[in-house]
Amino acid sequence: MKRIYLMLAMTLLCITTMSAQEKGQWTLGPAMKVYANTGMGGVVGLGPAARVNLLDGLRLEPSVMVLTSRGSSVDVSCNVHYTFEVAPKWYLYPIAGISFNDIKDFAFGFNLGAGFDCRLGYHWDLYLNVNWLAECSSSLRNPVVSTLGIMYRF
Repeated sequence: MKRIYLMLAMTLLCITTMSAQEKGQWTLGPAMKVYANTGMGGVVGLGPAARVNLLDGLRLEPSVMVLTSRGSSVDVSCNVHYTFEVAPKWYLYPIAGISFNDIKDFAFGFNLGAGFDCRLGYHWDLYLNVNWLAECSSSLRNPVVSTLGIMYRF
């Protein structure tokens, strides 16, 4: 029960922080993460993600995922992206960030990877990320995390 309250508090914090931004563009939407190579089979996470453009091309992406595997509860991460426009409405970006989760035990880790965005319309983006999560935990392998999500741009 404590984990559910923690997840709700983090979600509210992310949404409140994002809605307080006046400078730059920000987005909010649902995401699904699949954690492969965890030693427990595939672990799926569902939850909100947000993005804030800090500078041209540089953005911050916090997310809170509820993990659906037995014995797991939440993954909180924050990544930095630097976007490159490769074609009209198509963007590539490297990913660097941090993550806290309890897939087996509590663990802290670093995210390294890449992703791409596709603008679907005036307000909608579809994105796919793949990153390696290097965790500081002796009981957990370093998973590869794939993220699929849709964002609404405000």
